[in-house]
Amino acid sequence: LLMEYLQNNGVEILIYFCPLPPTLYDLYDMDLRPLLPEADCFIRQYASDHNIRVTGSYNPYELGMSDADFYDARHVRREKLGVYFDFVR
Repeated sequence: LLMEYLQNNGVEILIYFCPLPPTLYDLYDMDLRPLLPEADCFIRQYASDHNIRVTGSYNPYELGMSDADFYDARHVRREKLGVYFDFVR
């Protein structure tokens, strides 16, 4: 696997979950489309098993984010990255 190869060669891996803006997240029906919670669970378990850091969440409410923290439906404002995600140093 690519992740194992990278780790074996000294590359630090960090998984970043890009949140959805609250308005869009509220429209997403988790019962009809369980991909987000299933992917979240799988990736976090994989990361835990392989000592990979994870930051962020698909759920903006877990991070305390509002629609004002986004440029559009997929992009967090640059100035907010250091507020919500620990990969910014």
